[in-house]
This record gives sequence, structure tokens and C-alpha cells, in this order.
Amino acid sequence: MQRQKISHQAVLGALLAMSTVIAGCGGSSSGAGASPAATVAGTTFAALDLGGPATLPTGAAAEFSAAVAVNSSGMIVGSHGTGTVVAAKWNASNPQAALVELAPLGGGSHSAAFAVNDAGVAVGESSNAGGTIVAVNWPANSTAAVAMNPGTLPGYHAAYAVNSTGIAAGEADDGTGVIQAVYWPSLSDAPVVLPHLAPANPGSSAFSINEDGVIAGESLDSVGQLRAVAWKPVNGVYGAPVVMVAVQGQVGSTATGIDNAGNVVGEAEFANGNVHGVVWSSTGAVVSDLGASTSAQAISNADRVVGYVDALSNAERAAIWNRTAVTDTKALTPVSQAHGVNSASIIVGVRDNRAFVAKPQ
Repeated sequence: MQRQKISHQAVLGALLAMSTVIAGCGGSSSGAGASPAATVAGTTFAALDLGGPATLPTGAAAEFSAAVAVNSSGMIVGSHGTGTVVAAKWNASNPQAALVELAPLGGGSHSAAFAVNDAGVAVGESSNAGGTIVAVNWPANSTAAVAMNPGTLPGYHAAYAVNSTGIAAGEADDGTGVIQAVYWPSLSDAPVVLPHLAPANPGSSAFSINEDGVIAGESLDSVGQLRAVAWKPVNGVYGAPVVMVAVQGQVGSTATGIDNAGNVVGEAEFANGNVHGVVWSSTGAVVSDLGASTSAQAISNADRVVGYVDALSNAERAAIWNRTAVTDTKALTPVSQAHGVNSASIIVGVRDNRAFVAKPQ
């Protein structure tokens, strides 16, 4: 599958390759939390780098870390490394404490956590003893990776989202190099391929899921362009994806986050390579175009959207918007990107190659 610049897997690859500019992962949020301040622009956020490993090898290169998701109790997940990338977790209540590694599968060397639900279960990917990247979860209060049932999937697969009922979503290689969106009905079930937007163009990926099991992601349309979509279950069965309405002039789009009301956020890409953050309603209608050189990465259940401004400039700034009035916005710390937010408006992301958390004061 030929993927565009805004493709989620491409940006995850950039993150895991420890690029200076990290472009995002659909950090999800769920559950109740403290009510955010009435406005975004008038809120003060204190940003702190998250703690690194307790020790570093002598002569080790500078440590990289990225925080991509935070749950309602402040558990933060992501990854870190000085060469090989390994999944990590932190807690917003003690952000500068040493990180806790979430180990790869036995025999594997790489892992990355992409989402965490309110039960404290994290999901992501790990290399296995044979070197294949496979979907894994880390049970609550455990640092040991558990391989997720691959069913008949022949190769690579990864889990990018999980809700509190244990439904997970992600993507998998069909064995011919085509990436397709999948979901796991439970953490022990075999994955199910989600319907494609255009059967003749089966490429798709799933990046976020809400508590009702609605999944957001992307799928190729009939002319081979990626389109932001949502899959909605009816009596537990997912039908054809709902297409998010195109922003005028876009050539492609992707959906990176969804809240419990079904509101979706993501990006639209234009022929000149610029990107616009976009907010869609639960029906797929465009609610807001955040403007040129912006990216929307996640949405909370308290109507807060996070991402970054000055996208693709090498000088991004993490940002937060009010979904219901996006002119109410605030750029945060320099050289940064926000990837996750919870209902208390605790924001996580990457700042100058280090994981950070920003809390409203």
C-alpha cells in the first residue's frame, strides 16, 4: 500500500526512528476527569519533561522519549530509547519519577505502547523472537507484554487503540504487503478485518476507539486516496465505514482521535503538502478546519482537542483547542507536539525529543 505523508504508520515510523520532528500518534483519552477551565486561551499550563530511565549505560547517546496517550487517572504511555526503542509508562501525579519500561516479548528487542484505557491496560507492538512486529498488550499493573491473538494474520500487526471494555483496534499486513484495519473483539480474540471503503483498494488502518466501540482511522477510496473514516458497530457488527466529509481542496485525510460522543479529529493534506487539522462531527460533517500547518491528534471527552501548530516546519508547537469554539486555542511549549489528552486536560507529547506532560494550573 502506497501511503501518503499523513499516513499514521509513516509518522509512527518517524517516531520510532527517533526523528527530531515527531508526527503523531492518535493518543486517545477516555473516562471522567476534573472539569477543564472554561476557556483554553486563559488557562495556564505547566509543562514538564517526563522522567527518563533510572540509569543509562556509560557513554550512551542522548535518550529519546515520546508520550502518546494518557488515561483518566493520569497513566501515561509511550516509548523511549538510546538506540533500541522500548515501551514506557509514567504517571502524571509524579511526572519526573524514573519511567517504567514495558518489556518486549521474550526474545524480542523492540516495543512501543500507543494507547492506554481507564483500566490501565496498554496496547502497542513488540518484536518477537523471530523479529516480526506483532500486536501486544500490557495488563494493568504488569510490565510483561502479552502477545495478542493473530488469528490467521501471517505477519506484521500492531494495536493502536483500546477501550475500557477491551476492544482493541489497529492494523495488519495481509501477507501481500497490503495494510488493513483490524479490531480485536477482546484482548484474547482473533482480529477481524474491518470493511474497506473501496473493495478494489483495500488499504486501511484503525487508530482510535471510543467506549461505544466506534473506531476512527483511514481507508483508501476508489481513486486510491486515503480518507478519514469511522467504523460504527451495529449489534456488534461493523459495516462499511462512514467517510469524513472532505475539506475543500484536500487530496487526502486521516482520523487520529475520537471521543465518546463520536466527534472525530485528524488531518487533511493538500496538493502542496500542507496539512490542516480538522474536527468532524459524529456524522462525518466538518465542524472546524483548524487552518494551514496545523494537526489535530487527539480529543478528550471534555471537548478539548490537542495537536500542534506550525506543522512540518521543524519548529512545531504543541497546542490545545476548544472543540466547540476553536478560535479559543493556546500554543504551548516550543519545538513540541501534543499527542494525547484526558478529560482533566492533562496533555502529553514530545518536546525537543523528550516526553513531556502539561497540566492546567
